Amino acid sequence: MKLEENKEAAIIQQTSPPFKCTQCMYKTNVLHRFKAHCLKHKDPLSVKKFKCPLCLYEAKYNYHVQDHMLTHLDPTETTMFKCYNCSFETKRKSALRMHLLTHKDPSELKMFKCQSCSFETKVGRDCLKKHQARHKSLNDGITYKCESCSYVTNKKHLLRPHLLRHKNPSDITMYKCDWCPYEAKQKSNLQKHVVKHKEPSEITMYKCDICPYATKWQSGIKAHRMKHNKRHKCNKCDFEADERSDLFRHLQSHPEDASLKIYSCELCGYSTRYKTNLNKHMNTHKDSSEVPTFQCDQCSYVTKHKTALKNHAFVHMDTSELTLFKCDLCSYETFRRSYLLKHVDRHKVAKEETTDLI
Repeated sequence: MKLEENKEAAIIQQTSPPFKCTQCMYKTNVLHRFKAHCLKHKDPLSVKKFKCPLCLYEAKYNYHVQDHMLTHLDPTETTMFKCYNCSFETKRKSALRMHLLTHKDPSELKMFKCQSCSFETKVGRDCLKKHQARHKSLNDGITYKCESCSYVTNKKHLLRPHLLRHKNPSDITMYKCDWCPYEAKQKSNLQKHVVKHKEPSEITMYKCDICPYATKWQSGIKAHRMKHNKRHKCNKCDFEADERSDLFRHLQSHPEDASLKIYSCELCGYSTRYKTNLNKHMNTHKDSSEVPTFQCDQCSYVTKHKTALKNHAFVHMDTSELTLFKCDLCSYETFRRSYLLKHVDRHKVAKEETTDLI
């Protein structure tokens, strides 16, 4: 406790820029960014959370909650910023500026390049700074270690779920669903699960600021946004593109890849290697009344996707009758084997990204 108070005092004493972190090499001329950075060194349990008064959403930063509150407003109450080149619209002016970049010729865009690796982005300087922070955390050697085993990570948020593996099950606080027997060790997993019990009209959709993509999951939109910063490179030549669909089309220019089947949308630039993905995408061009829906025979749940209905069916099953698939690397567990496989892939990607930076 005394140590935490000393850290707080060190922050308060710094009244003029540059503001330097006493725990690592971070420094900035902006006070609110400095305070936000210092939260990363705190015990997650001691950090004050700002909560949405209308749902379970919570965040470390008040401005994140303010942004989130926009999702609860009636569209007629919200000022929408519209793109004059397409049907895209957003509640945030900054998001419209980012979206407009997608309509520009690549040669007109200023690219922000990392000096430590080949990463570059057209989204802006803030995106580059976030990327460079990954180099800094590795170069500074900041790691978080488990006191009970040899587990070590450079991401603080991964240590907490790992520590649950060493606890006695009876000592772990379980988060329980009010509508079914489901329970989880992590509150975030319960929040994802609760969405399955909501009416479609009640579900908060997280929308991409750059393209029409939308998802029910906050973690999903974060992962999606990373795709806009990633350069897709051809392993046959020097070609690279911002969009994976552009890379697919390019691959057909190589004789050995000419047989690669690409499914393209006739109404926009979308393309994919998988026909099922194209079928799902085509629904985005249809009027909602034209899209077939699948309804649960035990409750009012309705969805446009058959696979989503199969996933929803789990909420009506007795959990004691289901096989639980567990991750060997963290505390993640699920009743769907396919979900576990996708989850394990994230560990692989994270490991590869870390290796690339070292």
